[in-house]
Amino acid sequence: MRLLLIVALTIGAMSLLSQLSEATHRLNLQIGPIIIGSPGRKPPISPPATPTSSTLKIGFYKGSCPNQNVDVEAIITTKVQEEFQKDPTILPALLRMQFHDCFVHGCDASILIAGSSSERTAGPNFSVRGYDLIDTLKDVAETACPDVVSCADIIAIATKEGGGPRYLVQTGRRDGLISKAQDVNLPSPSASVSQIISAFGAKSFKPEEM
Repeated sequence: MRLLLIVALTIGAMSLLSQLSEATHRLNLQIGPIIIGSPGRKPPISPPATPTSSTLKIGFYKGSCPNQNVDVEAIITTKVQEEFQKDPTILPALLRMQFHDCFVHGCDASILIAGSSSERTAGPNFSVRGYDLIDTLKDVAETACPDVVSCADIIAIATKEGGGPRYLVQTGRRDGLISKAQDVNLPSPSASVSQIISAFGAKSFKPEEM
C-alpha cells in the first residue's frame, strides 16, 4: 500500500509540474543568459526568440543547430537516461529542482544562479540537488548545438524522464537573470490546506488542480 501511495504521488507530481511549467511560462520573459559551472565559462546564448504563448512549442529547437539534422533534445534525454542508470535518485531530485524553480518566477532556471543572496541560498533550497547534472547536460547541449539551448529548457527536458507518464515538453524558454532569495515563496510543508490553496491560487491554479 505504501509503495502504491508513493507511485501515485510521483505521478501526481509529474502531472502538476507539466501544468505548472506551462501555466507559469508567461512569467518567464526575462532576456539573457545565465552562467553555471566554473568561473570564466562562456555563457550560453539564449534561444533565438523571446518565448510567448505562440513561440513556446514542442520541437522549438528543430533546425536551430549548425547541423540541422541534430535532435538536441533527444541527445539531452539520452544523457539523462544514462545518468539515471548510475543514480536512480537523481530524477526525483530534478523533479524537485524544477518545482522550486518554476514556483518562484516561472521556469527560468534562476535557481541555478550562484550568489550570496540568490535563490539557491534560500532555506527551502538548501537541500535541492542536481546542479552538477544540469551542468553536464549543458555541456552536452553546447557540444551538439552551441549557444542555442537554454538551461531552463534543459531542466524541463530532463525532468520529463522522471519515471511517470510520458508527456511532450514545450520548449523555447529564456534563462532569467534575476535570482533573489527573498523571492522564494514555496509553500511550507507545515502549511494548512487553506494556505496551500492560496499559494497555488496566486499561480493561477484552481483548488482542484492544486
